[in-house]
Amino acid sequence: MITFRLIVTAVLIIIALPMYVIGLKNVRKSGKAKRNIGDINAWKISTELAKKYPEEYRLIKKESMSVGWSLILMLFIMGAIIAGCYTDIEYQDPTIVRVSCLIAIIVTVFLMFFLRKLLKLRLKIETNFKESADEENLPIISEYIAINRVALKGSKYTSLSFLLIFIVILVVFA
Repeated sequence: MITFRLIVTAVLIIIALPMYVIGLKNVRKSGKAKRNIGDINAWKISTELAKKYPEEYRLIKKESMSVGWSLILMLFIMGAIIAGCYTDIEYQDPTIVRVSCLIAIIVTVFLMFFLRKLLKLRLKIETNFKESADEENLPIISEYIAINRVALKGSKYTSLSFLLIFIVILVVFA
């Protein structure tokens, strides 16, 4: 049974680490590209989107709040996992780690769902905005959409790698 756990954890870690590196590269690449566009241009695009699509922009704000609360909850869960590791070392009771990992897996799945929904909604609005944009702003909007697609890809990989890492922790402490 122990060898099976070791094999499963090794395979999941071998899968999770490259996925995390790829996702982190994509997220960093999109952040650098957003800085290259400039804050003023990004702000102009955001305000024009808010004026043109107010209902969808409210949905984006709502989904952003869901993603934010999921990330805050994830930080608390990581703290609980660390505290659970301490109780497992000191008192040989891995219950806190098990429960925290199960909650972390559920929160990660919800985070993946909310993040994907948020970014798809944003891409849909920006694509509609691109079709109705004038020729002067078209290159900036096209670049902005490409950046958000890279961010979608990166967040997908990092969320999935976190999910695999939480499964590894659950398998180790089960």
